[in-house]
Amino acid sequence: MNLVYLYGPPAVGKLTVAKELPLLTSYRVFHNHLTIDCITPVFEFGSEVFWELVHGSRLAVIEEAARQGVDLIYTSVYVPRTTRSWSGAARRSSVTAGASASFSWPASQPPSSDGSRCRTGRRTARS
Repeated sequence: MNLVYLYGPPAVGKLTVAKELPLLTSYRVFHNHLTIDCITPVFEFGSEVFWELVHGSRLAVIEEAARQGVDLIYTSVYVPRTTRSWSGAARRSSVTAGASASFSWPASQPPSSDGSRCRTGRRTARS
């Protein structure tokens, strides 16, 4: 299983890029809107239980895709206080299940923890 994780600020083209990649690969798109859309009708957006279910659902799908050998493209918005912990959890879950994971910013440079800009980068984790 290979995981391509596209993340960055809102409206930079993460989902647009994610939708184009399957035209060139056999990867499947699992974008962040899917989990938010499925949980919002039941739990208030932003509540503690909402985020627990959103993050739990995302990790469960990524972990199972890794076990089943399904290549994924995943997107999420960059949030300075949570993206590091979420991307770390996604990487650990996918790599633990036997995946290769690439984490990329698709458009503009990601903000650093203090809100300033840092150099665009790519991190790759391999099992």
